Amino acid sequence: MSKPIKKISLLGAGWLGAPLGVVLAEKGYTVQGSTTRPERFDELKALGIRPFHLEIKGSQIQAGADIDDFLDCDVLIINTPPGRRQPNVGEEFPERIKTISMLAQAHEIPYGLFVSSTGVYENANDLVNEEDDPQPASESGQALLTAERYLGLIQRPLTTVLRMGGLIGKQRHPGRFLDGLENLSKGRAPVNMVHLNDAIGVCLAILEQEQWGDCFNVVADEHPTRRDYYPAMARQLDLEPPTFLPTDEASFKVVSNRKVKEVLGYVFTESIFLRG
Repeated sequence: MSKPIKKISLLGAGWLGAPLGVVLAEKGYTVQGSTTRPERFDELKALGIRPFHLEIKGSQIQAGADIDDFLDCDVLIINTPPGRRQPNVGEEFPERIKTISMLAQAHEIPYGLFVSSTGVYENANDLVNEEDDPQPASESGQALLTAERYLGLIQRPLTTVLRMGGLIGKQRHPGRFLDGLENLSKGRAPVNMVHLNDAIGVCLAILEQEQWGDCFNVVADEHPTRRDYYPAMARQLDLEPPTFLPTDEASFKVVSNRKVKEVLGYVFTESIFLRG
């Protein structure tokens, strides 16, 4: 029988990490969260998250003296995106993940959860799933895939990868994403989104079912086209709807969520249209 999970450390207590930490604390876990901005300490404490200052750039670590306490945990959740505008992201981000994973190994953390992205998949004009061999077109997608593959080679922490769709919620409303923009391309391309609540729900399912060393797509059931979705969302906020080119042969992908529903029995509960 595996050791019960009691303490969870979040590398990155931002838009996803902080609310995830709140839910974990409510469920009785001891939750620790890192931030690159010490001025957020009071905010995180108020959420029930013990804050730590930790910043990793490639192999360089800037941290408080209590980093050993942060790494004293049963599960390390790595939620630090590569950043599309990050210089040299293709080399810096995988090195960053390697650095934190080596620290995790040294502290004998048994389990890990890595928040990746559906950006690892190419636009194959088809349905894509976890069994496909990803061929990312962007440098950030390639950086994520390299990090995924590195984590898959190590047994401690035994890490599950979550390939998240575009994260949305009340505080990250998609109506603002393309507000007022004109003559956009890729109007016929379907979106691959997931609501914050479902992103948190899948993380909880992994923890509760101890589904380690696996990979799951985390996207909603709905895949409307960009030209249908973004104008509708802009109108929810009384913003100027974006417009799209009348003809467009844009490439696309539809990311399957079948595996997470079949293996974890997860049921997506939130509409990406944010109704109500």
